[in-house]
Amino acid sequence: MEMELKNQKEELLKTNIILERMATEDSLTEIANRRKFMLWFESELIRMERHSPPVSLALADIDFFKSYNDDYGHQEGDFALKNIARELSHTLRSQDKIARFGGEEFIMLFPETDEKGSQLVCERLRKSVESLNSLRRTVTISLGVVTYHPKKGGLVNFDDLLRVADTQLYEAKKLGRNQVKIANFEDDKG
Repeated sequence: MEMELKNQKEELLKTNIILERMATEDSLTEIANRRKFMLWFESELIRMERHSPPVSLALADIDFFKSYNDDYGHQEGDFALKNIARELSHTLRSQDKIARFGGEEFIMLFPETDEKGSQLVCERLRKSVESLNSLRRTVTISLGVVTYHPKKGGLVNFDDLLRVADTQLYEAKKLGRNQVKIANFEDDKG
């Protein structure tokens, strides 16, 4: 009886781990999903309240991904998404966070990173994706980034930062894609 109870407990723990992963991981790319990213963001906000380091938020979008899917099919598109997610994850610093945000978009959080630091990180990400040779053709990404300095004016909410990062992503695409556009959150307030 005691052994059976122990086995049931182990099975329950395994099931809980699987359920936790399903709730917080994107099944295709095997990186975090939006829900997990929001938990990281909330945690970073709490940390910022105490220590006031800058933080940067980046949105990355795969350029011309619809045409990639049209040309090679959705199975190849899924393969590309997995490889790009893996490349981004491996290129990030250990303190950075990445999640699939939807479709061909990824969102990243760079703790304790100002504009200059986020520019360096994002350029490295952009170049690493462009140099991937496991895909059917060269693929590029555009990135929109916002940096927030808590000391400069109270805490911010996620939607405000996302709006600025999304605007910067739109600018990067409008200016020709395969580039990084960055804004300071205060610069965009106005």
